[in-house]
Amino acid sequence: MFEWSDIRTFLALARGGSALTAAKHLNTNQTTVSRRIDRLEHALKLRLFEKSTRGYTLTKNGAELIPIAENMELAAQQIDGHSTRLVREISGTIRFSGLVVTMRMYGVPLMEMFRKAYPNVLFELDTQDHFVSLENGQADIALRSADQIEGDTLIARKIDMQPFGLYCGKEYAAKHGRPRSLKDLPRHTMLDYGDNLKASNSCIRWMASKMPVDRVVFRVDSPAGMAVALKAGAGVGLLPRVVGEDEAELDFCFGHPSLMHPIWIVASSQSYATPLVRTFLDFFAANFKKVRRVFPDEAIET
Repeated sequence: MFEWSDIRTFLALARGGSALTAAKHLNTNQTTVSRRIDRLEHALKLRLFEKSTRGYTLTKNGAELIPIAENMELAAQQIDGHSTRLVREISGTIRFSGLVVTMRMYGVPLMEMFRKAYPNVLFELDTQDHFVSLENGQADIALRSADQIEGDTLIARKIDMQPFGLYCGKEYAAKHGRPRSLKDLPRHTMLDYGDNLKASNSCIRWMASKMPVDRVVFRVDSPAGMAVALKAGAGVGLLPRVVGEDEAELDFCFGHPSLMHPIWIVASSQSYATPLVRTFLDFFAANFKKVRRVFPDEAIET
């Protein structure tokens, strides 16, 4: 099967009469022009040019294909022009909600990528430490880490499974060592989360079920609070890997296959009905892996 780039080269050579002229027009080199013409002739099983010391001359078969090739050229130009107009038409404001950590790691980089393609889009960020109501119009799109997305009128896409892991402060590790597996936990002081986070996070519930109850010294209400407590040397606790690995004062202890949690991109059905929000949602899901951090040991069972 031939490619449009080969047809474009065919037209340039037919109009210019020489590989040098065609190469200058296409901003390439003569070797590439010759190679593409050979490839096109092979794909079509037709001789398109006769080559002589004076340059390239169309064969009868080549001349018959010129009008069809020019129609393809016109269609390509129309596609390019129409797509340019569509980019200009994608404009407006998107109200985007998410926790500070997920926004910093994923939301902001992908918004910057989106705005390079659609420069007329403005984002309004909401980084409250609780879920806003998309159904009530408090935001257009939300980035959420939750077991499931509840709401009959919400459009949700699970875009990834993110790893959690056990961490402790470097000072704690120097005094008590680091647990390397679940069986080491009874020898360590443990920090847990409150019931609100446990209700929406299966990783936190699973980890709580493995902690010796008599080793839990206190509970925190957020990953940010957990990071603060761990850096103070209070014990061993659970963090998203994207949080723990960016804290120079913390040491990673171990992970587990059960410590993987979904990340969703969510919109209300009303917001999703607008081309702007729908375009960004599609873009976000398609490009998330470009910014997703991968930890080599995240799938190792301990």
